[in-house]
Amino acid sequence: KGYNIAMDFSSVMQFITSTLASVSLDWVIFAGAALFLAFDALRAGPARVTALSIALPIALLLSESVRSAAYLGNFVSSSSPAIQTGVFIALTVGLFVALYRIVDFGADSMPPIQAAMAGFACAVVLTIIFLQLPQTTLPWSFGDAFRAVFSESYRLFWLVGAYFALAV
Repeated sequence: KGYNIAMDFSSVMQFITSTLASVSLDWVIFAGAALFLAFDALRAGPARVTALSIALPIALLLSESVRSAAYLGNFVSSSSPAIQTGVFIALTVGLFVALYRIVDFGADSMPPIQAAMAGFACAVVLTIIFLQLPQTTLPWSFGDAFRAVFSESYRLFWLVGAYFALAV
C-alpha cells in the first residue's frame, strides 16, 4: 500500500482567506504600530517608547490649554483645525525630546517579552490620544467597532494598564 494521498489545501486556504478578510484594517494598523514600537524597544531600549507614551497625553492636555493662554489663545482658538493639530504635534515633539533626555538611562535593548509589552502599551496610548484629536485633521478615521473598544468607558482602564505595562 502506498501513502501517496493528495492533500486538499483549498479548505485551509479558504479559512485563512476568510479570516483575514474579516479582520478590520483598524486592527491591522494598530498591530503594525505595536509591532513597530516593540521592535524599536527591542533594538534601542525602552526610552523612546516611554517618552512617547508620556509625551502624548501631556501634549494633548497642553494643546487644549493653549486656547486659553495669554498671547497664543486668541490665535489658536480662531485658527483652523490644521493649525490646532500643528500645535499638538509641535508640543508632542518638544515634550518627546525633553522626556527622552529625562528617561534615557542608557539601556541598549530589552528582552523580547518586555519589548512586546512596551510596544503594545505605547500603541494603546497612541490610539487613545489619536481618537481624542479633532476628526477634521486626521488622515484616518477608525471604525465604530474599534472606537467602541477604546471608548470613554474603557479609556481609563486601557491607560492604567498601558502605564503599568511600561513600568514592568
